[in-house]
Amino acid sequence: MEILLYGVVGDCNDGLEASWLVSRIATSPDDITVRINSLGGLLFDGFAIYNALKQSPRKVTVIVDGVAGSIASIIAMAGDRIIMADNAVMMVHKPSDGTYGDADELRSVADRLDFLQGQLVAIYAQRTGMSVEELKPLLDAETWLTAQEALDLHFIDEIAGQSTATNMLDASKFGFLKVPVHPLISNLSNTAPAANPTLETPMTLPTAPAPTPAPTITTLDSATSTLALATAALAAPVNVANEVAAAIAAERARASSIRNEVARAHLGTEFAETLVTEGVTIDVARTRIIDQIATAAPNITNHGPATIPAAQFQARATAMESAILNRANPRNQLADGARDFAGRRLIVLARDFLEATGVSTRAMGDVEVAQAVFRQRGPMNAGMHTTSDFAGLMGNAVGRTLRRAYELAPATFTSFARQTSIADFRPVSRIALSDIERMQPIKEAGEYPYLTIGDGSEQFQLAKWGGIIAISWETIVNDDLSAFDRIPGALGQEARQIESDVVYGILLDNPKMADGKELFHADHNNLRAAYAAISADSLSAGRLAMRTQKAPKGRTLAITPSQLVVGPVNEQLALQYTSANFVAARAGDTNPEYNRALSVTVESRIQDDRWFMSADPNAQPIDTIEYAYLSGAEGVMIEQRQGFEVDGLEIKGRLVFGAKAIDSRGLYAVPKKA
Repeated sequence: MEILLYGVVGDCNDGLEASWLVSRIATSPDDITVRINSLGGLLFDGFAIYNALKQSPRKVTVIVDGVAGSIASIIAMAGDRIIMADNAVMMVHKPSDGTYGDADELRSVADRLDFLQGQLVAIYAQRTGMSVEELKPLLDAETWLTAQEALDLHFIDEIAGQSTATNMLDASKFGFLKVPVHPLISNLSNTAPAANPTLETPMTLPTAPAPTPAPTITTLDSATSTLALATAALAAPVNVANEVAAAIAAERARASSIRNEVARAHLGTEFAETLVTEGVTIDVARTRIIDQIATAAPNITNHGPATIPAAQFQARATAMESAILNRANPRNQLADGARDFAGRRLIVLARDFLEATGVSTRAMGDVEVAQAVFRQRGPMNAGMHTTSDFAGLMGNAVGRTLRRAYELAPATFTSFARQTSIADFRPVSRIALSDIERMQPIKEAGEYPYLTIGDGSEQFQLAKWGGIIAISWETIVNDDLSAFDRIPGALGQEARQIESDVVYGILLDNPKMADGKELFHADHNNLRAAYAAISADSLSAGRLAMRTQKAPKGRTLAITPSQLVVGPVNEQLALQYTSANFVAARAGDTNPEYNRALSVTVESRIQDDRWFMSADPNAQPIDTIEYAYLSGAEGVMIEQRQGFEVDGLEIKGRLVFGAKAIDSRGLYAVPKKA
């Protein structure tokens, strides 16, 4: 909704009376843009408009098109974002008023003006961050600020474009001390009026009646003079221009009032112009408006609930979900249709959602709306899906962030481990692929023998990890976006970290295998006797050990190492000895092709100088480490439920995961330096 604050604040002829504007602000169906070109007006009307904008759940953008003077500059301070045209001006000054009375009454008025000035300064201070001591001289001096000066003092957020206002402002109606030269201000006088100017921010203050003049003695001469003056006054000609001006002003007031009343009733401009043209009075116009409303009102016979097509409602919920994620983190792209909700606060989205389900939020405060969204589901014909209620779409937004953070978190172990799934939580046994008996020759018409598999097998089972994120109605009221980005993102990354902890714990802790010996053991021919730095020779020794590994039945496996797994300590050496771009110190010292075929995996959990070589279990018939998820629940899984004891939503992230070294032959280790 757009509000044009063009004219005198509080003037019904300009359509800027507070009662009308406050009503429009309170019932605004969407975000509000206020465009200002005003020298000021009635102080208390301005306060009412400012407070209505500040209390609105909608996003308020203020654009100063030309002038924001006096109380109009206070209204501008209500914007969530304040933009000022490059050639616009803003003015701040002390409130003023005129009164009649004795010394006590005048002191009372002065005290009230000081109180009102304190309120003005508090509003400016809240916006700019300036102190009272810094602001007071600006108000005392009636300071006119250019757009750049207003930006430098933090009265505004941005300077954009040139003035688009066209209405001229008459400064002669105001008692300003100095008025700058400006194309939208018709009175360019830079001096104060000589006496009793029209007050810019009038206050309705109690005044004492004028004192009864003391009786005077009338002489013949004075009586004659008085009679002469009276006769002259009666004979004075009527000022026709003044009479015409007064009649025009009265007609404008009548027309403006009628148009405002019709607009409030949402009856359209055509009906308003009909009443204006007919010349009816305000009272007659109001009666006609009531009759027109009654005539146009539909005859409602169906009292059933409003319904919204399921697909339309689902699309709306998806768009809101995308808008929440984009506002929490702008790197999240807006989905189709989400731009209508982009940038809106959570409480505004909650109101929109409730209104779409047929729930009126006009009489609800923010807290009531926030609590209602956890109790109100979507229309019955929209289906009972998780996104058919506002709490559900918030839960989906959290779950999407959590899952994405999990998927983006590094998992370096996938380069040398093999993924599988397990049906339940019972221990499972895995036989190494290398532990199968040799195939036997078959004579003509001979029988095929049954091959045997080794007795030894590795066992492991799945384990569970998890955590809960809670979204309460306070989250909505406080517009706490961390619940949709940082917190679930951290939980998603934590799930991936757990997986890495489990897999690398196998490499670093060197657990025992089914044969009772450690994974890396001299008897397994996969452990170098002593530390050796990464070099062509040490890599060659590791490759030799892996290629000469034999299956339990005696067959040579010819394993090809594909991964070089190191910690940050050995990262540079590992990259150097596997790089095709290595520049040798001596001619002929180049990395052989078989070393360049190694892929380097750097893992920060390896804090010392030990390093490992591994086959690729996904490319060769050899096992290394196997990691598993529960069948149908790969990765982190998300569940949500609405609380019963409290108004809120709980999103649970659950990880079911397990890992085990299956065959020692596919791995090789160099111990850390003693």
